[in-house]
Amino acid sequence: MARLPTLVSGGVLELSWDDADGHHFEQGDLDLRHRAPNELSLRLSKVGETQFMGGCNADAWWWFEGWSKPTRFWTRPRAASRNPDDANRPPITMDEMLALLGLRELGRTGAEARRDPETPPWIVRFAVELSAEQSVLGLPTRVFFDRGQLRGESIWLPMRIEVLDADGVVLIASQLDEYRRIERRERAPGDWPAIATRVRVTVPARGERGAFAWLVVLDRPSASGERIVEKLFDPTAVRDSLRPQLIDDGSAPEPP
Repeated sequence: MARLPTLVSGGVLELSWDDADGHHFEQGDLDLRHRAPNELSLRLSKVGETQFMGGCNADAWWWFEGWSKPTRFWTRPRAASRNPDDANRPPITMDEMLALLGLRELGRTGAEARRDPETPPWIVRFAVELSAEQSVLGLPTRVFFDRGQLRGESIWLPMRIEVLDADGVVLIASQLDEYRRIERRERAPGDWPAIATRVRVTVPARGERGAFAWLVVLDRPSASGERIVEKLFDPTAVRDSLRPQLIDDGSAPEPP
């Protein structure tokens, strides 16, 4: 996974989902800010107006939907239990999103890589399987590695991440593509960290919840920390700036 103390990028963010009202799609400008190890801010805007904003810090994660009527803001402690069948909360936590973007280490302890039995014999692909105890997400996790080319160098890169339930059913998956190295002046070019600049995250339909998908496309990502703003990682500051009509903190939703 990437070894970056900070990451800042513009780009494009697409969200699509199914619910009782049909299929929905939102696309807009992306603003991504990340500070290792566990802070993330993702914003989707159209003509300067925030349609979605999500993030996490060491203690909590949050999620804002500007297209909802009324507009809604969710926040939960990172340690809160996850119920993948709950259709009344976001389909993915933002600390899970941070991992699925390839921006944090996934394993607390080492795990052995094995050849992926699902690929043809002429394709070399390896998988690392993490138990719920080994994974930082607290759920069984699989990471698939393929050979990739970066600046003429062939290296192993994570290409797919799957988060599973206890029965081995995929809860969330991400496909990581179009890797590029991020310049770090204190390191030799061959040691610059590599990140995926095109990531598709999918949440299959489950129970009463419809399918959900993200497409994150980064444009000119940089490791510069100059554009990191503290309040982007503060759920109270984010909530107050967005002024949602409903706030859901795990208790009964109330107006702000």
